[in-house]
Amino acid sequence: MKPEKPFVRVVAGVAYRDGRLLAALRPEGKPYAGRWEFPGGKVEPGETDEDALRRELHEELGVEARIGDEIDVRRHEYPEKIVELHFYRIVEWREEPLAIGVGALRWFTPEEAGEAPFLEGDREFLTKMKNPSFVKERFS
Repeated sequence: MKPEKPFVRVVAGVAYRDGRLLAALRPEGKPYAGRWEFPGGKVEPGETDEDALRRELHEELGVEARIGDEIDVRRHEYPEKIVELHFYRIVEWREEPLAIGVGALRWFTPEEAGEAPFLEGDREFLTKMKNPSFVKERFS
């Protein structure tokens, strides 16, 4: 019998402005380095999703963010683990984000993001972001 893969709950912040999404590049030394993803990370024991996302955004981007509604949930099985991704709208932040705990930051249109090397777990969400009614419903 094959051992079960670890299950990880992850929160991802979706900042969307002027038709573009903010993405973070995974830095050297981390698994999947050189791949783009939405800023966020693992939910630690005792944390709510919103608290985990605020913490991760502060650590990675140096921002204090106001978190909005959950806008999507995806589950993806990587070779070494199963990740459940909870995507939350970032309503606002006080400062402009900086690449503190990430390799780089970039604003992508959904079409550009579809061509970039994003983590597999984010790809289905990116496909949804190409649908104007999905975007209007979640970001208006």
